[in-house]
Amino acid sequence: MYGQILESEEDQRARRLLEETTRRTASGFETGLLWKTDNPHFPNSYPMAVRRLQSLERKLQKDPELKQTVRKLIADYEEKGYAHKASEEELLTADSNRVWYLPLGVVTNPRKPGKIRLIWDAAAKTDGVSFKSQLLKGPDLLTPLPTVLSQFRQYPIAVCGDIKEMFHQIKIREQDCQSQRFLWRDTLIEHPQVYIMDVATFGSTCSPASAQYAKNINAAEFVGQYPRAPAAIEKKHYVDDYLDSFESIQEAIEVVNDVKRVHARGGFELRNFRSNSIDVLRGIGEAPAEGSKYLLLDRSEAPESILGMRWIPKDDFTYAFAIRSDLLPILAENHMPTKREVLKVLMSLFDPLGFICFFLIHGKILMQDIWASGSDWDDQINNDIYQRWKRWIVLFPQLDSIRIPRCYFGSPFPQDFRNLQIHVFVDASEAAYSCVAYFRLHTENAIEVSLIGAKSKVAPLKTLTVPRLELKAAVLGVRYLEAIQSHHTYEIQQRFLWTDSATVLAWIKSDHRRYNKFVAFRVSEILSLTDQNEWRWLPSKLNAADEATKWNSGPNLQSDSAWFKGQSFLREPEYSWPETKRESTTQEELRHVHLHSNSTPLIDVTRFNQWTRMLHTIAFVLRFINNLRRRKHGLQMQLDILQHDVLKTAEELLWKLAQAETYPEEISLLKPTQGEPEAEHAIVARSSPIYKNWPFIDKRGILRMRSRGSAAAFAPFEAKYPAILPKNHPTTFLITDWYHRRFRHGNRETVVNEMRQRFEIARLRVLIYKVIQNCS
Repeated sequence: MYGQILESEEDQRARRLLEETTRRTASGFETGLLWKTDNPHFPNSYPMAVRRLQSLERKLQKDPELKQTVRKLIADYEEKGYAHKASEEELLTADSNRVWYLPLGVVTNPRKPGKIRLIWDAAAKTDGVSFKSQLLKGPDLLTPLPTVLSQFRQYPIAVCGDIKEMFHQIKIREQDCQSQRFLWRDTLIEHPQVYIMDVATFGSTCSPASAQYAKNINAAEFVGQYPRAPAAIEKKHYVDDYLDSFESIQEAIEVVNDVKRVHARGGFELRNFRSNSIDVLRGIGEAPAEGSKYLLLDRSEAPESILGMRWIPKDDFTYAFAIRSDLLPILAENHMPTKREVLKVLMSLFDPLGFICFFLIHGKILMQDIWASGSDWDDQINNDIYQRWKRWIVLFPQLDSIRIPRCYFGSPFPQDFRNLQIHVFVDASEAAYSCVAYFRLHTENAIEVSLIGAKSKVAPLKTLTVPRLELKAAVLGVRYLEAIQSHHTYEIQQRFLWTDSATVLAWIKSDHRRYNKFVAFRVSEILSLTDQNEWRWLPSKLNAADEATKWNSGPNLQSDSAWFKGQSFLREPEYSWPETKRESTTQEELRHVHLHSNSTPLIDVTRFNQWTRMLHTIAFVLRFINNLRRRKHGLQMQLDILQHDVLKTAEELLWKLAQAETYPEEISLLKPTQGEPEAEHAIVARSSPIYKNWPFIDKRGILRMRSRGSAAAFAPFEAKYPAILPKNHPTTFLITDWYHRRFRHGNRETVVNEMRQRFEIARLRVLIYKVIQNCS
């Protein structure tokens, strides 16, 4: 079942322990704790547990009613078999190295007044050791939350429930229970009593993995007897919550009843059912819920909490937002928050499907800017960010009015899905990039468009060009498209991906190998998951993803906005959609490919030992070629002595040949410059040996260097922009030799000064020294 999953060594050990220690009992399942080592060793934690018990008692003394409730809960735990008082024999015979005392704690939920839960602090330490530190987390056996919620939205009949005290249904084997001791006493005059937890506890690192493993292996045993129930248990549960949707009432009743039966065989009780169909609740033996324990959206609607989302069973799926009381001081009108407080507010917003990511992204951008400012956690934000903070939080009250249909398609539910499409919009700005997706279904009666969800990310601190960010948005959209298809059981007939970036479209619709690695790798991923023909262009004003990348006039949180309902053109026939621009090419991010020939050079410079001899030879060849052209046109040939312009042309040709042999890539990247070169830096690679020379090519095709002398108004062009010559080329050697002989084998600095008025040669003095050594 799991053999093909690649896992870390820790997860492999945890899985082996689960397989070896988990067994079915008369009432359910028993398993062992997932120890990091075969022989865990604990220090004496009793004194720490006593101190924590005394702290809890001081808290309970202030609230007698709470203390009475805790006393009753512990009695209930004993009655249910979750815990027992340790016997004298257990206290005397237990291995002291494996004994650990878990501090007892009490938590309450402000949204569920009166509900109290006992917890055991697995992170409490003694001598740097905690219960949690000795346990493995175990393999991740959870179905991803977006998958569970997406499947909950597929069909018209919805059902949800939860497993009663799921962790406590898993027994812990006897030899591991001594590591789950805790202390309690009814009165302060009593000596603390030692209790032992016989089941998996809330707070224990391995409890989620153990519970999921037991739940799944129990379901796997009933695949033949109940075909759909095991898949629902494994794929449509998130921890202890079960969410499912069905096409008919009868189907829902049959599957849910089977799920209940299978769970019961494993010792799990599925309860607290909610449904948008009273007939379903009656069919599974559940009375319709009266009222609600949760905050009302308005007087006529009773919302039910579904994994942090609010579900109104009469067919709405609503983003859950209620300002916590501890956040109110931070959101006060004149309060200047700290970095820590901004993060606290941001992390309080739960949006697993990305319904409001176009709003949340602006809070994340704020957080990134605060981080980039270098402020400490308890420093107040600066005034500029504070103004943007106020602009953001003033929209919070509007979040509670958002309504998003639970089911993708309304009533009556369509029976024909032959024309089901997915439309993904992608966009980017300098601050963020995002994607948003919609289902579009064309039926006989109408065209329905439904928001699936969205993703958004803050642009990295390292600055990227907007086309590169647009490409990252395209990759995000492609990955999200794949996730959508894996989360749903719908058969998708067509896929459309929309972008307002002509550059990205050009990259996708051309040979991506022509571009540099950043573009090539991402386009390769895009083309591995989508087809070129699935990509389309649209103007920015019609791009729904634009909402999440730019503030503009602020996010529109109305439920009928284009973000929630989809762009209006999606409800029109395809012929009226935005017309895709003609395919174009782009030079942006183009990778230059250079072909290096192994053939002999055009001119074999090594055949010459003097510059003047080589220069005059080339000049005569050039004049001969020119005379042939003149004769062809009936002009008089030049037969007198070599003219200065011919010698100049020959000299420049030899320079260019030397440069082309040594710096082919740099020359291919640069374009000839007319007149004075621009001040912008050259685009040659930093690894180039002439990168720091700030090279450019003049109008005659010669590679030259920008220098500080370029500011000299009356200096000649060659002095301001000397020609770059390679230090190890034979042509450079012969030119240096000519200067050495011209100045009568004299002072080297004279040669250096004269040559630098025309040339830029690396390590020129070393080259002159070699010339002197070779001089005869």
